[in-house]
Amino acid sequence: MTEHDGRGHDVRDLTQAEIEDLRHDKKEMTKVFRRMAAERQGEHAVRDLTQSEIEALRQDKRDAIRRLNELSAKERARLPRGRRRID
Repeated sequence: MTEHDGRGHDVRDLTQAEIEDLRHDKKEMTKVFRRMAAERQGEHAVRDLTQSEIEALRQDKRDAIRRLNELSAKERARLPRGRRRID
């Protein structure tokens, strides 16, 4: 049975492993964006990303953030304190 979160999204209970995968994805995307920001400021260039790679990474980050923000209250309660809402 599908639950609804009141915003029109179908929500299902995520396993702890799925939650951890999403957290990991968000952390990886954050690292990439920090590296890109550092390169723009003239710091050590690692390698140039193509525009399509940048867009794919941005979409992956948006998807990971959206999934974490759609967690049900029960799932949010399982998150460590201070991490109830992931931005």
